[in-house]
Amino acid sequence: MASKSEEPSVGRASGKAEPPLELEAGDASKDYKRSVTRHEEEPTGSWLRGTWLLCTSTAQPTLLGLPFGVAALGWVGGMIVLVVSGLATGYFNTLISGLYEHGGVRNTTYRDLAHHIMGQRHRWAYHFVLLLQFTVIIGVGVANLILAGQCLQSIYSLYCGDSCTVKSYGWTFIAGLCLIIVAQLPSMSRAEAVTLTTTVFLVTYSIIAVALAGAEGGGKGADYSIPGNTINRVMNGFNALGIVAFCYANNIIPEIQSTLQPDPATQSAVPPMKKAVLATTSLVSTIYIIVSVVGFWAYGNVVSGFLLDMMSHPAWLLTIAYIMCVINLLVGEQVVEMVMFASWEARVVRRFSRFKWLGREVTDSTGRTVRAPSRWTKLLIRVPYDLVITVVAAAFPFFSEIMGFVGAVGLTPLCFVMPVVLHLVARGGSMSRTLWWFQVALATAFAACGALATIGSVRSIVVAIQNHEFFS
Repeated sequence: MASKSEEPSVGRASGKAEPPLELEAGDASKDYKRSVTRHEEEPTGSWLRGTWLLCTSTAQPTLLGLPFGVAALGWVGGMIVLVVSGLATGYFNTLISGLYEHGGVRNTTYRDLAHHIMGQRHRWAYHFVLLLQFTVIIGVGVANLILAGQCLQSIYSLYCGDSCTVKSYGWTFIAGLCLIIVAQLPSMSRAEAVTLTTTVFLVTYSIIAVALAGAEGGGKGADYSIPGNTINRVMNGFNALGIVAFCYANNIIPEIQSTLQPDPATQSAVPPMKKAVLATTSLVSTIYIIVSVVGFWAYGNVVSGFLLDMMSHPAWLLTIAYIMCVINLLVGEQVVEMVMFASWEARVVRRFSRFKWLGREVTDSTGRTVRAPSRWTKLLIRVPYDLVITVVAAAFPFFSEIMGFVGAVGLTPLCFVMPVVLHLVARGGSMSRTLWWFQVALATAFAACGALATIGSVRSIVVAIQNHEFFS
């Protein structure tokens, strides 16, 4: 591990990179007000840790909804969107990871990075990224709980036959209770074994879904035309763009990068993160395309919003796949939630510093004594939040529609547009004119796709609500 003396040019994201509300630094009189940011220990992860974290927070069982998205786009449109999105994801994630140490400090959160690059004159960038990031985290949480509840219900349905009595919202509440427990796990910087396991689960349930789709569906009598009238085909196609963005995008690249140990040769965390991005993009894109192609080929335009739901046997194998999906969803949600919890908990400790039981004294990686959230603070923040998103998920179980909306409104601007904006501001002056215009055109194209996807997803949600009976 590199010592602190070996990395003089890269400090913690404080002062310039972090607005005063996030971390207060100063003389000894302010020690009581200090709170840890995201990690209490020196980052020690390798590029493999980054790969497991990227896989867990990016590729979740929601990928089994991709055949449904391809069905709305058709063979040609679906394949183009999948391939372009995969290439763009790798490119944009590489841009963001390359800016991690911009200005000689480690920008350990996405919003710190935006604030540092855009400067004090454009503080809106910090709050814009904060708003988008938290919107995505909340939306992903709702979608994950909907799907986790559906998976639990599917396991129940495999064995109860015609005597099933537990409603779908009941299973969503059970999934929410499990999430409350998982949310008490250590931060993602300490969860390498867990995220490695969920990555193995990702590959396993994808193989199961593909194998059973090929064996049970097999493309027999499948219709590959885009269903519906003209307006429905157009709007469903727009919503499909959001679904693909939801599956590919990752909005916590700097947060994951901050857990990685600097490369010994360069004393920078950029090389290991770029290696992790390449490995993750290659693995995830391969899985996405295989699942999408086989799922759509097997069932055509009647494929459901979750591929495993098209199958009925063997029950034992489906049970294993569903259990893996639930675990992957809960762990992936915990990884993403940690970004938001760290910010909220630090603010609570700082704002209510007179309540000693809300914080505890710890020593951070720089040797300073800081105020960190206590277990009581974590319970007060995490339990109510998870309860709220559980109720929302139970009331609005529109998995595919919410996927499309979150992908369009949150993930597209945050992961497909903002990286280019930050890169152009930080390094645009040293770029060739051709590359500059290429990045501008790329960001503009994805912004347009996001606008279209927003229209389609909002319409899909409105239609779903009109035909829905709450808590049914």
